[in-house]
Amino acid sequence: MSGELSSPGFGTSTNYSNGLECLWLLRAPESYIVEIKFTTMDLEYHIECAHDMLEVIAGERQSSAVIHRYCNSDSMGEDQKLAERFRNIRSTGRSLTLHFHTDSSVGITSRGFSLQFNFALPNPKQCGFNVHSLAGGFIQSPGYPLKDYLNNTNCLWDLQVPNGYHILITFEYFDIAQSIDCKNDFLKISEEHQSRAIVPLRSYYFYFDHESPGQRLCGNELPSPFRTESNRVRLNFTTDSSKTAKGFKLRWEAVCGGAIFRNNHGVITSPNYPINYPNEAKQCDYLIDPEVQQGITQIVTLKVLDFDLDNTNIIENNGQNKRRFCSSDYLEIRDVEQNVTVQLLCGATFLADSAEAVSIKGPIGVRFVTLRSQYSSDSSKWKNRRGFKLSYALSDCGGDVNLVGDQQTFRSQSVSITSPAFPLPYHHSLDCIWNITSSSDRIISYKFTDLNIETGVQGDCPFDSVEVFDGQELNNQSRKLIICGDKAPEGEMKSSGSGLIVRFKSDHSTSFEGFRMVLTATLGPVSGCGGSLKALENEWKKLNVPIDPHTQHYYPNLRCEWNIEAERGNLIEIRLIELKLEQKPQQQQNTVNSTLANYVGLSFLEIIPCFDYIAIYDGPKATSPLLLPPTCNLPSIDDELNPNFISSHRQIDVFFSSDSTTELPGIGFQAEYRAIKSDCGGAFLAGQEWSDVSFVSERTLKRTNQRHKRCRWFLYTEKQQPLEVVFEQFSFPSTSSNCLDEFFELRDVGAVSECQHPACATEPLQGKKERTIRTCGDNAPQWFISSTSVIQLTASVLLQSQFSASFRIRFRTLSGCNRSIEIDGNVPDGVSLASGRITSPNYPHSPYLANSSCTTKLIAAEGHHLFLVFKHFELERGRHRMLPQTSMLFNRFRPIVDSNNFIGTTTSGSDNCLYDYLNICCLINNQINTNNSLELNSKTFCGSWLPPSLISENNKIEIILKTDSSIMGSGYEINYYSVKITTLNNLQIYELSPIRERSGSLTSINYPNNYPPNCLLRSTLIPPTGFFCTVKIINADFGGECGDSKSPAQSALSPIDTSIQNVQSIPDFNTFNWQPWPCSVDSESPQKILIPPGNRLFIEFRSDSNSNNDGNGFRLEWDCEDINAIYL
Repeated sequence: MSGELSSPGFGTSTNYSNGLECLWLLRAPESYIVEIKFTTMDLEYHIECAHDMLEVIAGERQSSAVIHRYCNSDSMGEDQKLAERFRNIRSTGRSLTLHFHTDSSVGITSRGFSLQFNFALPNPKQCGFNVHSLAGGFIQSPGYPLKDYLNNTNCLWDLQVPNGYHILITFEYFDIAQSIDCKNDFLKISEEHQSRAIVPLRSYYFYFDHESPGQRLCGNELPSPFRTESNRVRLNFTTDSSKTAKGFKLRWEAVCGGAIFRNNHGVITSPNYPINYPNEAKQCDYLIDPEVQQGITQIVTLKVLDFDLDNTNIIENNGQNKRRFCSSDYLEIRDVEQNVTVQLLCGATFLADSAEAVSIKGPIGVRFVTLRSQYSSDSSKWKNRRGFKLSYALSDCGGDVNLVGDQQTFRSQSVSITSPAFPLPYHHSLDCIWNITSSSDRIISYKFTDLNIETGVQGDCPFDSVEVFDGQELNNQSRKLIICGDKAPEGEMKSSGSGLIVRFKSDHSTSFEGFRMVLTATLGPVSGCGGSLKALENEWKKLNVPIDPHTQHYYPNLRCEWNIEAERGNLIEIRLIELKLEQKPQQQQNTVNSTLANYVGLSFLEIIPCFDYIAIYDGPKATSPLLLPPTCNLPSIDDELNPNFISSHRQIDVFFSSDSTTELPGIGFQAEYRAIKSDCGGAFLAGQEWSDVSFVSERTLKRTNQRHKRCRWFLYTEKQQPLEVVFEQFSFPSTSSNCLDEFFELRDVGAVSECQHPACATEPLQGKKERTIRTCGDNAPQWFISSTSVIQLTASVLLQSQFSASFRIRFRTLSGCNRSIEIDGNVPDGVSLASGRITSPNYPHSPYLANSSCTTKLIAAEGHHLFLVFKHFELERGRHRMLPQTSMLFNRFRPIVDSNNFIGTTTSGSDNCLYDYLNICCLINNQINTNNSLELNSKTFCGSWLPPSLISENNKIEIILKTDSSIMGSGYEINYYSVKITTLNNLQIYELSPIRERSGSLTSINYPNNYPPNCLLRSTLIPPTGFFCTVKIINADFGGECGDSKSPAQSALSPIDTSIQNVQSIPDFNTFNWQPWPCSVDSESPQKILIPPGNRLFIEFRSDSNSNNDGNGFRLEWDCEDINAIYL
């Protein structure tokens, strides 16, 4: 008997329905078997068959073992198509059950399935069956042992055991006619690999679904026992028409452990996972030993993804537990070569559902140990626990990487390579070499996205390193880069040809996370993608992206960088004629905007999200601001003329990037460029005396497509010293609060190696926020000290009739440590240093100097006082070794260097601070106060704990740092505030001058001691324009005067208008939306306040008249970041 069977609606114009549960029972007559052949399989595809599926079940009960689960789609490509080897099924008995399930996914259905079935008597020439069983059994060739097998026989046995088990095949008899390579008669054993899981360290899902090539057996020698790596095996017995033999008999059984895993990815589970595992005393051992290329170091990462073992502690019969590791079931991960346990997860003590990923150099041993548990007088066959599931992956330590891609569509690949097991610490004594190649018409663009590698004391790379070689040879001439440390190089770099070598080496000592880099094969300058171009005066030259002649679209996966240069004394003018690149859908744009806005704590962020984009840099890409931010459409402008840009320097860089997906038809972009004469900017040599640079933009009514003007200045020194810059006047009106188009930018651009002063940076500045300051409005940068010997100033202004932009600065080489800072809190032009920051010499790049004496004098306006708040403090300790404070209030300020050199408590008093110390005292008529209240007017500190906040008696403070010849610390960083103290109705008001530093600290008066009663503290934090800031309340303790209905501390945001000079205007505090602070905050859980660009933060703290219920007050710190840095 035979017939056909199909899913509901199959063969009609409609797909099957959602929410189906269908059962079919195929029952053959006695002594018959059931044969199935699938003719169509078109279901909703899912890697785990989690949506729509068809199950073929052995027997007549739905709870019986599933022979195969189908969710393939023949119409959706090779990766989803049903493999031919799964289209036929033969039962072991007379019955098969089919279960068809569809989920409720709206609109996601397909045609369904169709099959042919047949009830047949067993055929000696068509023997075999499909089985899914834990019982095991025997298999023998047809006719054995009474007679020889027949010619032209084709038998297929498909054996499957539950998850977590493996199949052990043991031969009892074997005699198959011998032939060369067993090509005539043979028994072939092949494994089915169907592993699927999340890889240990990354977010992708791996899925193996293939049949191993298999091993052919013939002759009369009894084969060795065969143990499978997977839980499914296929035995194919095939004979030809020549001669026969007696045949074979074998026993197969389900076993736990003993398997060797050779695939580069894989999954290991406990027996019968995830239902339960056997309740018996058993030890299952596995070996993970993936095959690697000769000469490649084997490194494997492993992660326990699911863990649920019996937590019952088993005691031996004598009342003692003699087990070596755990008294319950456990899972052990071992480093085989080192013979050490890397992870030991006991059911009784390890309570998590998963474990941290591990990385092991060499083979990994996995041991699963269970004990038999008895509950009362009964014992159960299974433990009611899921067991475990782990995944492993071979981590590449070198190898060949081919970026040729698809030659028909001209699509190249983009891949990433990492240090082995990134981001886990890399192993010792590695030498990994990747040989990267692309097609002959391509070059390779590469970019480091992550870097953390051991570095040398001098910033060099004598221990661990990543090297990049241009070409296919390893030598000093081809080596283009050697890096270590934790600062990845900025931007993309390119090979000169189609080959590249990356080498990663580690020594036997310290290890860190390693590196990750992205490589893309792109067209090179020979094909019109990037290169060096010359701009000439009064001669427009064309610039456009390469076009694919086959599609008339621009190419995918391009990384083109053009470096356009003019003669000295000239600038470059560039204008966009056409620009139409692939832009993200509006819904995705909104998602990107929302995500970035949440990241910076804003309600807006001006970006244009594009798949493909062009960007124009005002000079070298790595060190210059943008003329045109990354965009994919022509910017909208008022006069509807094409955008025109003029550089502030004789070089511009144009960068074009396209992704790997859809490109738009057309030329992508087209631009023109030429050289023009420069009328602003220049280079100025700094000396020991102050010099000036000033600028005032012209006002104009011109209606042309030049909307902006840019000028650039370089300040440098020939003495290899840093520079200091002070602003005397500043006004840069801006139409936006983030300073994208109209701005003043100060950038540290010198080479670190050419700056030899102790205050110079000791490592490259890439990625450091101190490198660039951009601002606009009337908010001048604060007193700036460079980390190199070259500073670049850039002014970008709007040419209009209403306003003009201007600045005036003073600059010189960094002076000695003796200096005076005169403060006037009433200056309205936004450049006053009424509040600011002072540091010890060389901070933060180097320790202060030995055997030195440095004096800093702060002189505020008459009638003002000075308030000092320490953000960092680390000097050589005093003579007394004082125990660290245990109060939670002080836990935030532990030493940041070796505790053998610096004690965790600030020592006070000149008697204790005998070595290095900081003395702070008030001045009267420039002389130290020597009256009887000396102790109130002079404080001495050493050690490495933050001193308390201090307030002066008058408008003058002298800060003296004295050091000896021995230990040097990192120094100090102090925020100072000019304070106007007034009294109103018995309320003492402390009005702090606004502070504009990018980072700093603020506390209540007398912190961490009790604050004074009946006081009102007011302070204003004004971020540099175009920056967003994160304020962290580190500590807050307001005692009993803080309750549910009130808090003595509060803050409020207020916008700043950057177009007019109103930054210094007096605010109306009654109109603010004040937000109360928590009554208590500790350093373990700081409270955050976000300041969006174009806003300032007002802070008020008010104490009552009762000192008995006071706390310690508050301490906060803030840190600001350039919004344009995130935008780029």
